[in-house]
Order: sequence, then structure tokens, then C-alpha cells
Amino acid sequence: MGIDLDQWMVERAKRKYLASEFRVLGAEEIGSLTGSFGAAYCIGNVASHLKPHRLPDFLQELRELLTPGATWVIQTVNWDFVLTQGSYEFPGVPVEGTDLVFERSYPEISEERVLFRTRLREGDRSVFEGETTLFPLRSQDYAGSHAQAGFELLEHKGSFEGAAFDPGIMSGSVLVFRRT
Repeated sequence: MGIDLDQWMVERAKRKYLASEFRVLGAEEIGSLTGSFGAAYCIGNVASHLKPHRLPDFLQELRELLTPGATWVIQTVNWDFVLTQGSYEFPGVPVEGTDLVFERSYPEISEERVLFRTRLREGDRSVFEGETTLFPLRSQDYAGSHAQAGFELLEHKGSFEGAAFDPGIMSGSVLVFRRT
């Protein structure tokens, strides 16, 4: 089962993966799901959209959906590093076969929140601009909140390729837990 807030993304996934179930649903609504799952994952910094005061409830609801011993993977940016910066701009990502470039930045960073700006540009012209608030948590905060909710930390890597996690560099943060 896949969930996403974006109806277009869910419809596209439904057309591509006919044997799977997809729903338009936010992380704060996972308590409405039924059944049990042997694994779950949340990638692409999506977990950072969840307000920290909501994390304990989310983890409890997730734990209830997962079977004992199930794996839970969560991937974010390396907030340990980002929170040492006043601002941060990611390298632009060219869209293959076009003149488009996808730009992302954190122009305002604090322990409580990070302003996340996105822009799709073609030359000097903006095709799209967006802005949202993210809620950063350091890796020890993720580990601690998960332990309190009944999850065991199995691994903490800097990428899905297995790079070591280093809190002093810009990288990913991939945490692998097991439901106890």
C-alpha cells in the first residue's frame, strides 16, 4: 500500500502498479488504516513535514499497524548538519532533455523549523515556486522517540548506498528500525 497527499501522484501510481493499493492520505491520518504490514518506509524528507508534537502519536499508530519484528525505514536530510547552518542551498538539478532546473533551498533554519523553498526555472524565468515549513529533528531525537514508541534502531546510514552517517556533512540520514 502506498499513501501520498497528492491525488495526481496516487492516480499515477495506481495506473503503473495495478496489483497495489494506493490512497490519498497524510501521515497524520495513518491511524485510519486497517490491517497489518510487515514493513513500512518514509523517504524523501517527508517525515520532516510532521510536527514534532505529533511524532509520538504517529509512531504509536504506525507500531499498531506493523507486525512484531517488522522493519520501518525513515529517510530525511542530515538535520544534524543542516541545523548548524544559517541557510542552505542545494545544487540545482537539471531536468534531463529540457532547459529546466529544479532548485531547493533552506533560506531560514532554526531548531524549531526550517523554511523550504523550491523553484523550477527555465533560464531566468520561474515556471513554479513553492514554500513550506519543515520540522527538523536531530538523529538522536528520532532514535529516542522511536525507542520510547517500541522500535529498536538497527542501522543509521548516510545514504541508501550504505555510506556511513556523519553528522558533520550534508548527506542523507537513513534510519532502519525494527518494531519490538
